Amino acid sequence: MNDTYKNTEKLKDNDFKRAVGVKREVFKKMLNIYEDYEVKKMKLGGRKSSLSAGNKVLIMLEYHRKYRTQFHMSTSYRVSESTISRVIIEVEKVLIRSGEFTLPGKKFLEKKDSFEIKGQIVIGSNKQIICCMIGKGKEHDFNLFKRSKLNIKMNIPLFADSGYLGINKYYQNSKIPIKSSKLYKLTKEDKKESRLQSSKRILVENVNAQIKTFKIFNEKYRNRRKRFGLRFNLVCSLINMERGF
Repeated sequence: MNDTYKNTEKLKDNDFKRAVGVKREVFKKMLNIYEDYEVKKMKLGGRKSSLSAGNKVLIMLEYHRKYRTQFHMSTSYRVSESTISRVIIEVEKVLIRSGEFTLPGKKFLEKKDSFEIKGQIVIGSNKQIICCMIGKGKEHDFNLFKRSKLNIKMNIPLFADSGYLGINKYYQNSKIPIKSSKLYKLTKEDKKESRLQSSKRILVENVNAQIKTFKIFNEKYRNRRKRFGLRFNLVCSLINMERGF
C-alpha cells in the first residue's frame, strides 16, 4: 500500500509545511502524542490498524487543511469512509485531551496587558490567541462579544473593528475605527488615531488569514455543529504552537 506519510516525510521543510499545513516540528509533536496513545491502546487489547500513526495524523490535518470529502480521502488511503471519519475524530480527541493543544482561555485575560478582538478570537499583544467564541449562524460580532462575557480589566486597552460599534458602553477603554460622514470629516488627529488602531488590529487580520489556510474554516461547514468548536480551538492551538518553533 502506498504510504502517504512516508512520502510526505521526505519533503523539504518548506514543502512539508505547504503540504501538511503545519511545521515539521509541530507535526512531530502531534505524532508523538498520538503514538503514545496507540501504545496504551494496544496494551489494553486494541487491534492493530492498517493505517500507521503518521497517516492517521496526516488524515486529520488533511481534512482540516484541504477539506476534502471523506469519500475522496477513503480512495486515497484505501480504507472505508467510516474509517476516515473515525480516524479524524479519534486524533482530534487525543490531541485536545493531551492538554498540549488548548488555548489559554478566558481566565488568562485577567493577566494580560492589551487585546485585539474580532469575531470569534481574542488575541494578546504578543500575537498569542487567548480564546475563541463560536457564534450562532449569522450572529453579529457585537452580540457575540456581549454573550461571551469576557472578564477584561477596565484599564487594559481593547482594539476592535467597526463591527463592535457601541462596545464602549460596556468596556470604556475600547477603541474602534473613527469613521467620517457627511456631518463629520476626519481631522488630522482622527486619521493619526485610525492608523494607530489599524496597526494594532492587523494582528487579528494576520491570524484570521492563517486560520483560513485551513479550508474547513474557509468554506461552507459540512459537518455537525457540535464538533466545530473543538476543531476551531485545535487549529488555533496549532497556530499558537507554531510560533514556538
